[in-house]
Amino acid sequence: MRSGSSTLLKITGLLGVTLVSFWIALRIFDYWDRSTTDSARPVPSAPNIIHITEATYGLNCRGFTVAPGQVNRVKEGNATAPIARLCESAIEDCSFIADVRELGDPAPGCPKDLSIAWRCSRDDEPHRLHVAEEAHSKRVKIMCSTW
Repeated sequence: MRSGSSTLLKITGLLGVTLVSFWIALRIFDYWDRSTTDSARPVPSAPNIIHITEATYGLNCRGFTVAPGQVNRVKEGNATAPIARLCESAIEDCSFIADVRELGDPAPGCPKDLSIAWRCSRDDEPHRLHVAEEAHSKRVKIMCSTW
């Protein structure tokens, strides 16, 4: 009976060594695969987020005489907040319709232009767009370059 239990013990030991060796080999292959493919894979680039730095609606109407009882409130940057809200978290491009109800009417009765300045998170170059008068109801699209 000794030789039977000795043989069973040898087989169990051999099976255990084989399984542990197989597990170690798999870990090594996994490590090698990760180290070679991680460097070969392109690293996803950060999103190109648009940051509105300044927007003015109606700068061309700065000296316009409004009707009695109204005030000309044209000043640089008067549309920065509303346009920044429209393009909040925009990636690569932002499209919208210029609307006096959203931008406000700083000079009633004057056909207003719209100028926008922005930066893209992937580059430091400032970008500018000018929409000629009457900008109200015109489609506006600002973009960051895609590389």
